[in-house]
Amino acid sequence: MPTASTAHEQVATVAFSGSGGVWGAAWAGSAAVLAAAGELVRLAVATTGGEDGWRLQGEGVALHIDPASEAGGAGALRAQRCRVSGESRRPGWPSRFEATGLRAWRTLPDPGEARSLRNVLAWFDDGAAVALDAARPARARGHDRDLVNVVLLESAGPVAVEEGRLSLTFRGGRAPVGSPPEPAAGGLSEASDERLPQPQGSASLPGAPARVGLELWLADEEEHYPRRLAAEVQDSPGVVALDGLELWLGRLAAHHAGQDGAGALIVAGRR
Repeated sequence: MPTASTAHEQVATVAFSGSGGVWGAAWAGSAAVLAAAGELVRLAVATTGGEDGWRLQGEGVALHIDPASEAGGAGALRAQRCRVSGESRRPGWPSRFEATGLRAWRTLPDPGEARSLRNVLAWFDDGAAVALDAARPARARGHDRDLVNVVLLESAGPVAVEEGRLSLTFRGGRAPVGSPPEPAAGGLSEASDERLPQPQGSASLPGAPARVGLELWLADEEEHYPRRLAAEVQDSPGVVALDGLELWLGRLAAHHAGQDGAGALIVAGRR
């Protein structure tokens, strides 16, 4: 996880989707990046955390993120349904768009306690949403030792989860990694069509994530079986090197209780 200088850093994540294929996911800590429209954009302004409105801004793109539900919490993790209003001057992006999604915020674990953090955000049209963080201890090799926090939201409000588990399936080969351009100072400016440098191999992932599985045991559930969520990775711009971390951000097609939804997987590891 983060270097010693960024231990206990506050970090926020958000993912959203809308009509016309609009989708995006962002990580915002001491530095911030947005994945959308097949590219990575470094964010110069990131006002996040807490239940008020958030604002993200980078070269040629600005997002306003407002709460759309009651927030729920589990351990260091809190999450909330949200509405996203965006405007863009980037090639291939809509000039204005509206979207719905899920946002979460937490304190990063100490670098001596975890070597990676895996964050899943998923939401559905009936109001249900799931945010899960799995911190991988430094010497652990499998998900059975992950330290997991889960927030489950339903239309009536948050639902207590007693235990959550995350499993990931990877494709062969290293996930690609690149570095986004430095953000331009000032307001929403015209953006060039310049793309990221040719990606290199990532050391923090065994391959490109392909599938996600969640198992959630509810605190007051009488039956002794978990609720399950499955998701497939649809696309990703790859891994980005950001402020001592390697971040992988990918778009999910999620399935839960007979419903299809949207989501994102964000993986953070020490460089």
